[in-house]
Amino acid sequence: MSAGIDVSGAILQTVRKDAKLAKLVAEALEKGSYGTAEEYAIRLGELVAKVLEKISPDEIPKDVLQEAMRISNDLVADVTTHVQETLNESSGIGLGVQLPDIDDMSFSGFADYSPAGQQKASEDAVSDFLLKQVDKAMQKNAEQNTKLGLDAKIVRKAEGPAYPSGKKKVRSKKGKVYEYAWSKYGDMYLEPCEFCLEREGTYNYEDVLARGSECYRRHKRCRCEITYVQGKFRQDVVTKSTWTEDEADGRRKAISNTLARKQQEEDRRLRNRETKMDVMNRLQKDLGWSAKGASIWYEKNKKKAEYQSWDYLIELAWQNQERRREAALMR
Repeated sequence: MSAGIDVSGAILQTVRKDAKLAKLVAEALEKGSYGTAEEYAIRLGELVAKVLEKISPDEIPKDVLQEAMRISNDLVADVTTHVQETLNESSGIGLGVQLPDIDDMSFSGFADYSPAGQQKASEDAVSDFLLKQVDKAMQKNAEQNTKLGLDAKIVRKAEGPAYPSGKKKVRSKKGKVYEYAWSKYGDMYLEPCEFCLEREGTYNYEDVLARGSECYRRHKRCRCEITYVQGKFRQDVVTKSTWTEDEADGRRKAISNTLARKQQEEDRRLRNRETKMDVMNRLQKDLGWSAKGASIWYEKNKKKAEYQSWDYLIELAWQNQERRREAALMR
């Protein structure tokens, strides 16, 4: 992190003071609507951009922008998780929430550039990035739940674009070009553009899986409301036959049990990976081994660790190493 710049602290302090964000978090917990998550993303984008503007009105260091992207994504992910957990609870299932990852490629969507090529982060750029993260989370959860047999729909409501003035042309996948314009006056209602009107409507998610994710597409400054409606109606995803209530209840319990087992397996894998890293670090630090040597030793001894402690095994390794060293000196 660039010296003296605590962007995470500045963002979190601003978030804690904002009454609108607090209200949206409460709504996410109560209503479980992706529309709430989108409002949160837009509002957070506005605040984060202002924080970054205070840090530097000119070019912002890349590591500062990346940290701002990470903390902003985490905050939106928390609200998205609240929304999806509420939806899952209302459907009577204990599914885990799917969230999108961020990487270096995501950075290009978070930052924009001045005519001089300086890295900046305007309200539009930050809000657009965070909105797309909400859309990606919606898409991942809708796909997961549809494949498990839940009825799911995506509802897109066309809205006017954000307020800075300008014109832009957008080309659809079919090659058709749409032009939209927006006003610099924030209190002025702007008509939705043709690009968004063409995509407005309710999408059965099985059709979305078959035909592609056109319902999620956004242009720059797009403020359409895209929400996920998760129903209680269930079908067998292979035969398309409708389940009875008892069959649906059995399916729900089976899914919950399967997911619980998968979560336990994942937790065990994580613990094993953490243990391996800890053991390898100790071998490298205390015994001076290479990473490759430590890894080979770990794999050879992990069965023994089921009935002997790693402390004991590492102590034996150290003693054996000392004996070999003494023997070599005596030759």
